Amino acid sequence: MKFEDGVTVTSKDVKYAVERSLAKTTFPAGPSYLNQYLDLQGYTSPYQDPTPDKLGLKAVETPDDSTVVFHLKQPFAAFDDVVMMPPTIPVERAKDTGVDYKKHPLSTGPYMFGTVNPGKNFTLVRNPRWDQRTDPIRKALPDEFDVALNTNADDIDQRLIAGDLDLDVTGLGVRAAAQGRILGDPRLKADADNPASARALYTSLNPDVARSTTSIVGRPWSTPSTAPPCRPRSAARTAATSSSTSSRRSCPVPRCSTRTRRPTTPATSSRPATNSADAATPTASPPTSPTAPSGPTRRPPPRRCNSLWPGSASS
Repeated sequence: MKFEDGVTVTSKDVKYAVERSLAKTTFPAGPSYLNQYLDLQGYTSPYQDPTPDKLGLKAVETPDDSTVVFHLKQPFAAFDDVVMMPPTIPVERAKDTGVDYKKHPLSTGPYMFGTVNPGKNFTLVRNPRWDQRTDPIRKALPDEFDVALNTNADDIDQRLIAGDLDLDVTGLGVRAAAQGRILGDPRLKADADNPASARALYTSLNPDVARSTTSIVGRPWSTPSTAPPCRPRSAARTAATSSSTSSRRSCPVPRCSTRTRRPTTPATSSRPATNSADAATPTASPPTSPTAPSGPTRRPPPRRCNSLWPGSASS
């Protein structure tokens, strides 16, 4: 494999590319994947590297021209995915121009940069040094690609419909305005498609289980009113159990049972009667605050559910 200037690519070019990706003073907005995983031992940049060949990073070794050895801080099973990212794209040290390298990075693939206007557009032309035998996966088909950057999305759709563009690089499909126009025109609809694209969807599940009388959302279950919404199994069942000490209600989560206790009767006055009228007339209980009952109370037991739906708890 060769660079577009005819120089053969070796493992040292990969190591140098890794080293320059670590230089956060030069590239403060650059990727930091390798900074996180490599055992850098204080190494920061090839631009401050005192070694003659600027390859002093001990975390990467090149025992021969086709082998690269990475030394990590600790084992990381997905590191092969990390090294497929841009920081390992080989860079020829003699052609490295620091922050200006982005104006014309050297190619090792079927195409190389023709013209580059950062933030506006660039062209890709065939790389005469590329050899199909060294790269059986990629192909060189069109002679040239003209790519426009930072273009309005609706303008892209209109240019695609008019035939001024061949491809939307993002591959997200046309927007709502253009979609209505295409579906309403049989000629345009015949050229349209709704392909299935490759997507990987991930969901994060918390492996921790709450083991207290506090719900998953953090509200204490001190009264039945804060329990998960449940519905009576039947009117007859509700009537039969409404005055009992405990009841079971059907919940939207499987096999969820709730238990409530009969409210404690407020304590009455124990002052002895002083006359016959007092003895004949019951003494009224003093008013009590709903938040501070005068008699002893018991805390309701925790709800027990075998489901981890939001709003349920396990004890």
